Amino acid sequence: MPIKVTFEKGKTTQGPGFDWNTALQVESAKHIKFIQRFVKELAANPNRCNLKTKWFNNADTVRLQNMWTNLDKYLNTRCTRITLVSLPGTAYGAIWYEPTVFGFEDDETDSKKMWGKDIKTNTKSSFQEPNGFLQLPTGIRIQVQGAYLNPPDKPGNDGLDQMDTGRINTIFHEMTHRILQTIDFKVGNITCYGYDICKQLAKFSAQNALQNADNWGYFLADYYKNGDSFR
Repeated sequence: MPIKVTFEKGKTTQGPGFDWNTALQVESAKHIKFIQRFVKELAANPNRCNLKTKWFNNADTVRLQNMWTNLDKYLNTRCTRITLVSLPGTAYGAIWYEPTVFGFEDDETDSKKMWGKDIKTNTKSSFQEPNGFLQLPTGIRIQVQGAYLNPPDKPGNDGLDQMDTGRINTIFHEMTHRILQTIDFKVGNITCYGYDICKQLAKFSAQNALQNADNWGYFLADYYKNGDSFR
């Protein structure tokens, strides 16, 4: 199912976000379409991609399959619209949810009935279990800051910290926050962001890697850059 992708220039007390030029809009929409195709292929054939061990190690196969299936079902059968909103700031800064603001555009009435004021009070069932995708409304918003416009370009790291891979990582990272209820996992005072930390997290705790949004972002970016991509 095609998703309508729209773009907004957000504004806070810190000022307005950046303008979405045509080239950036085209690239961002292309990345979303790639993500749709990727999760569909992976849900149908989990063995297609040999990168899952790198980012999730020996994660529980059933749980991982449920998560891929929910991503596929949501992005290819339920979601009708994704809005990318630019905000001021220099971080990647994608803010997928605000406790007092509904960060989506459709099904607001039904979602209020389901969750009340706070989506995180939902206790019906895990988004990571079968049919978890049905708990989500049909539209989502992804808010991004200046580092989405100009991601840091780092050498090495399998090409996963370059401009295109940094942007697709950010989009998918935030999608998994919403669709799978992933978190930005912390080990002590360290938040598990970045190539090296995510690889180490997978090595030492597959369970936590599955719950960490940046592991999902790097997994998708790795496939986009180095896998048997079908772009």
